Amino acid sequence: MEQCIEICTKSSQTAVPFPGQLAVLGWYHDWFGGILEQIYSLTKDEKVINRAIQVSQNAAEVYQKAGMPSRVAEVHWKAARLYDQRSEYAKAADNFEEASKNYQLVAEKIPQFKCFYTDHKSYMQAWSEFEKAKLAHQKEQYQQAKTHFENAANLLKPTKRWDYLAPNFIAWATLEQAEDFSKQEKSDEARQAFQQAADQFAHAETSLHEEAKKIEDPDEKAKTLELS
Repeated sequence: MEQCIEICTKSSQTAVPFPGQLAVLGWYHDWFGGILEQIYSLTKDEKVINRAIQVSQNAAEVYQKAGMPSRVAEVHWKAARLYDQRSEYAKAADNFEEASKNYQLVAEKIPQFKCFYTDHKSYMQAWSEFEKAKLAHQKEQYQQAKTHFENAANLLKPTKRWDYLAPNFIAWATLEQAEDFSKQEKSDEARQAFQQAADQFAHAETSLHEEAKKIEDPDEKAKTLELS
């Protein structure tokens, strides 16, 4: 795959590439990135995940030149997941934001699929908020984390496909509030909030497992089960 991409890239540089040629080159990068991601899942080799991220970024650039915003969105989505695996939450959030922007472009470009891509835009924004929440939690900024989780829930509620995720993010927001009460040594408030969060998680977990059974996309299913 590495040799294939090198040959095709050199070929595209000898003349002005046409959109179809760029689309295929972008697909090769995307395909190679998927292979690297699978290798990383087996080896946990940091060099492999670094290369996977680089290849995803290259794919985004090629798809951008080809005028294919939906593909640009998809590879930013993949890059965001890779950054999340490395606990680089800020970079993951940025890539989810880029995916969201490109889905918005597609929604404007293809009116007949506006609802579909608008939902995808909101879904990407929600995951960006989730990454920001994890970063805030890491820094013990619990109120900020709570706000990001609430933002994620509010983005998902209007969607047709992912509204079932909202209660889970609400539970996370309550947990962050409990952490904040605990940090302030407000024992009674913290205990009540922790109990409320536990109840909310129990309710959300049932919903997540039920919805996961209906999801066909393996990445989406894995991300849903990860929350449960």
